Amino acid sequence: MKDNIVLIGLPGAGKSTLGVVLAKIVNFRFLDCDLLIQEQEGQTLQEIIDARGARGFIEVENAALKRIEATRTVISTGGSAVYSAEAMEHLRSIGTVVHLRVSCDEMVRRLGDLDERGVVLRDGKAVALPELYEERMPLYERYADITLDVTDAQFREAAIELKGIMEGQGLLEMPLSPRRGEAFRHWRDEDLTYNMERQISFDMLDCNRHLKAAEALRLFGDAANSDFADIAYTHQQMIEQGYYFIITRASCRKLRDPKDEGRVTVRTWPHQVKGMQVTRNFEVVDAQGEVIMQCESSYLIIDAKAGRPIRIQNFPMMEMYEVDRPVEVGKRQRIKLTDDMFELARVMPRFSDLDANGHVTNTHYPTFAWDFLPPEIRDMSWVDFQIEFAAEMKLGDEVVLHMNDAQAAIEAGDWVKVVGAQPDGTTNFGCLFRF
Repeated sequence: MKDNIVLIGLPGAGKSTLGVVLAKIVNFRFLDCDLLIQEQEGQTLQEIIDARGARGFIEVENAALKRIEATRTVISTGGSAVYSAEAMEHLRSIGTVVHLRVSCDEMVRRLGDLDERGVVLRDGKAVALPELYEERMPLYERYADITLDVTDAQFREAAIELKGIMEGQGLLEMPLSPRRGEAFRHWRDEDLTYNMERQISFDMLDCNRHLKAAEALRLFGDAANSDFADIAYTHQQMIEQGYYFIITRASCRKLRDPKDEGRVTVRTWPHQVKGMQVTRNFEVVDAQGEVIMQCESSYLIIDAKAGRPIRIQNFPMMEMYEVDRPVEVGKRQRIKLTDDMFELARVMPRFSDLDANGHVTNTHYPTFAWDFLPPEIRDMSWVDFQIEFAAEMKLGDEVVLHMNDAQAAIEAGDWVKVVGAQPDGTTNFGCLFRF
């Protein structure tokens, strides 16, 4: 897959410096091939050249470059990479090759002392730099998909210009340097399953690098909202038409935690439409294509004026569809306040807990529960998580959190249960965690 950017050019063209800047603004990894060779050989470039000669170095470089397997990476090659046809054909097969062109005079000005530089000279013999320039320029142009003159450019400005060129030619598929909550790219499968590629940011993980239950809900909610907006209406348009969604319950199973800054694809589809309720399924796939999390959720569409849910077939804004593909999240449990539970804590929502609908946003409920679990449990990574929403929580409400015997539940392989209820016993929400 050609999803890398390969930089070639004369020594002193700025491949490493510009490459680092480019990698940051397009949110790619960065690979310096000179450093890769030094690490593999345990010698500096100049030491390799001194010991093996120019031809020996080119053989080492060719072997290293043709083994590179990377995705979404800015690859900075050495100036002599173009002497290795086999390596260059491999790099062209995995990426877009960009020649950073610099004038001969500027190259001479930038290079300075070649004794420590590790520049491969023709046949291992010293040559004037203009001769080196004339020898290599045709090779750079032969392999380049894009040529960018950087003689007078500042590296950041040149990187931004290159990004624009590649976007204009359709060589960068995703929006670059996304803000938190934005997707890199999205697409829809033939069965209408919606796919949204995201990056896991460090604040989505707790101090033990476990994915927070609240952030799992946010991942799924963002994908569902984006899916709906893609085929019908945005959240704002829904509100303008007098409707909004309310999630009623969700069941999540986590096979393993995602990695900080790792890319994942969240896949979602409406699984079942029945009466007033839609069941929507999700799965999270890592960069290697392995499923690391699944979820089944249910939601209602609320008529804002009437203040109650509507039957899905009466929803005027679109016709719902179904995708017959279940997920493995275990059996749903009823989450009720029971006699074996004791008072854990009391919480009151703050203004920052509210969303645009004027009540506590659904992703905050598991945080209320998690924050008051015993520390030895909070340090664990949940495997199964279920949440049930019973009544909206608003500003000024006092909610009493109740919990069962968590340690006994864990030892028995059972659920740790937290239920939030009003002092009069009206249940707001219930959470289940299994570790």
